[in-house]
Amino acid sequence: MIRWLVVGAGGAGRAHAAALREVRGAALAGIVAPEGASGVDLPSGTPVFPDLARALAESGADAVVIATPHDTHLALGLAVLAAGLPLLLEKPVALGSAEARELAGCAAARGVRAGVVLNQRATAHARWIREQVHEGRLQVSNVAFSASLARLRGWHADPRRAGGGVLRTVGIHYVDLLRWWLGEPAQVTAVMAGEPAEDRFAVGMRFPGGALGSVQVCATAERSAGPVRCVIDGAGARLEMLGHRIVSLEGLEAPPAEPVGGPALAFGPGHWIVLDEATRALERGAAFPVPLAEALPTLELIERLYAAARGQDTRPG
Repeated sequence: MIRWLVVGAGGAGRAHAAALREVRGAALAGIVAPEGASGVDLPSGTPVFPDLARALAESGADAVVIATPHDTHLALGLAVLAAGLPLLLEKPVALGSAEARELAGCAAARGVRAGVVLNQRATAHARWIREQVHEGRLQVSNVAFSASLARLRGWHADPRRAGGGVLRTVGIHYVDLLRWWLGEPAQVTAVMAGEPAEDRFAVGMRFPGGALGSVQVCATAERSAGPVRCVIDGAGARLEMLGHRIVSLEGLEAPPAEPVGGPALAFGPGHWIVLDEATRALERGAAFPVPLAEALPTLELIERLYAAARGQDTRPG
């Protein structure tokens, strides 16, 4: 039995705590919630700790997942690694790539497994798309993500805590999927608007081979207009995805079924899959499926997009 400590009782922390109830061979060792965990559906008797130090000393955890505001990830992550416990960090790993490199370097120096929660990558349909692209069955010409979402609130709207606005907190998922599917972009463009944290942005990328990718997110509504939409056009093929599910498909064989929901899958099946695969990796003594170092190129790309939006990207291409 792998006992997981969840650090954070916000939306992501609640998702992890709920998902752990569905993972075979896993248990919730406790939750770190300085302000209490009244809004979290916890198994009876689950300890709630006021801080990480006490949780590390008393929980008996085998591994830790950190799901707190971005500006806390570095200090909390270093403390977990110093304790020698395997670590999963919610995206983005830290405020920026420099902090992420520090965490990855610490994990490597101590020989501790560390990984990143990229739950959009974990879904069956996102993996199927990557397989189609990499095996040459889907020759992509254009990928377009778009969404109209509710306003950023709380710490998500504070760039000092989040490291930015909607690009850092939401758009990073879709920028990461483009990079995962198509490789490193040869050229980027970006525009953004909103203060103090951007609530609108548009990204364009050109990839080796000529494929184009775009991400447009507007987070100015009182409530979200629906799941993120993704349309992929290719040579003789076209598909549309809403959220994590493919809803229309032309020119390709049918994808595998995507699991759909109960309460543990509030953000789709990704968190459950990440925790299930991480638990299996710990049982085998293997590395996490998405190691911490894999977060670095995506964070560097996010920083490049912010620079482009500010007219500061001087990279060739």
